[in-house]
Amino acid sequence: MALIIAYGLYSKRSGSGYGGISGPENGIDAAGEIEALSEAEKARLGPFPTITKEEIKPEEKIIVPEMGEQTTEDVAVPTNVQQAAPGVSAKDRTFTIEAKAGKFNPSTIIVKTGDTVRITINAVDKEYDFVLPDYGFATQPIAKGASTFLAFQALTSGKFIFYCKLCGGVDSTAVGYVIVSP
Repeated sequence: MALIIAYGLYSKRSGSGYGGISGPENGIDAAGEIEALSEAEKARLGPFPTITKEEIKPEEKIIVPEMGEQTTEDVAVPTNVQQAAPGVSAKDRTFTIEAKAGKFNPSTIIVKTGDTVRITINAVDKEYDFVLPDYGFATQPIAKGASTFLAFQALTSGKFIFYCKLCGGVDSTAVGYVIVSP
């Protein structure tokens, strides 16, 4: 399991907005401190790109898939959907993405504004990483056969790019989108 990196910092606290991996099974306590990256990690990650968010046009009809629904091959169906809290419309949505053959599959995750998004990324055939710049995420390399997990709350509508920097970044085939419906 890899640490989630957020704009040069990482959080030890699950659910803090920086990603969730706390727990003794990961060798990390839930103290919630933010620690600076090492110089080696800063060099590996390089600067985060500028914000890449694309606005959603009012006429665009976005369908947020629910558990068990059929979608196109490149749109993720959540493996779990729960109400985030009593009396709210926001949901907690869990997804799994495979990194394989230089691509993310599925490559599109669609959620609603306010939802908590939980993503497990499985590196199938080689080492990958996962960068979601608009939310400040960059994982450490995910070894072949290993997985990592991240979580965040989708607070702003838009189309947000994610990519594998190790595969060549936004110009590679390992690119996808998180679409947050208004």
